[in-house]
Amino acid sequence: MACTNCNDPKRLSQCGDCQYILDTDCVIYNDAPLGFEDSSVKEGSSRTLTDILQQIPDESCCTRLSKEVEGNYTVLEEDVQKILLLNGNTDTEADNTNVPYTIILPETAAFIGKTLIFKDISERTSGDPGGRVIWSFDVNVQYKWDTSTSSTLYDTLISWDYSLHRTLYLTYVKIGINYQWIVINEAHPDTVKTVITDDEMSNGFTTGGAGNVRYCKQGNLVTLEGYLTDGTAGTSVFTLPTSFRPAVAATFLCAYDTLDFICIVDISSAGLLTVSIPGESGNPVAGNISLWGINYLIN
Repeated sequence: MACTNCNDPKRLSQCGDCQYILDTDCVIYNDAPLGFEDSSVKEGSSRTLTDILQQIPDESCCTRLSKEVEGNYTVLEEDVQKILLLNGNTDTEADNTNVPYTIILPETAAFIGKTLIFKDISERTSGDPGGRVIWSFDVNVQYKWDTSTSSTLYDTLISWDYSLHRTLYLTYVKIGINYQWIVINEAHPDTVKTVITDDEMSNGFTTGGAGNVRYCKQGNLVTLEGYLTDGTAGTSVFTLPTSFRPAVAATFLCAYDTLDFICIVDISSAGLLTVSIPGESGNPVAGNISLWGINYLIN
């Protein structure tokens, strides 16, 4: 049967005035009529465009496959259709060692407008007591929707919106006359971040590494970031405000980039943060103590 108005053999019945009326009986998708009407719908009836579009299947939904990445990796064109699971192996290095892996992001026309999805599922420790996987990209990635703010470090990029699932969305877009990979994760508007200056630290501790030492809160999740150095191990560093303190004392194992040691960070219910380095003698602290990865729920 063809439509008696437009003579289209794909249409099952009369369209009516095709310029203004879209009959549900006439909707063709992928060369076939949409089969979403039940027997109670009258032949030739009409429906809003929104109703019709809602019936068209989302081809991008639930069709991405996962692909495990266990080390240094170059992104392929086919990866835009996948979720890349970053599962780095710390056993490739000695215990207590940070294990770096690099992801190469192509900067070619094939990736313009394409989105890559990364999810870090790497174990935080391995062995006794183990190392820590450090993921990075070979090129700077813009974040915070700010052309002057970029980084190659996965942890820095993911910390912007504090994704509990350590998931990162990157898209290759044109900025000015150039193209660049940018983070498109949505930053949560209720995230509170406060910088701790060197003047606010005690016992000789100062900011180490790159960036600031900060405490952050999103809802009831508190997260710390940054690096400490120079101070006296076994002593307190700073005190967190009341609304950022854990209900009970909490202890965390943190990376320490000097010698074969890790750092123990204790946070008391009164908000006092103390660091110690078992097995190391001598002060001041010679390396950088990482606060990245410290997080806990309050209330």
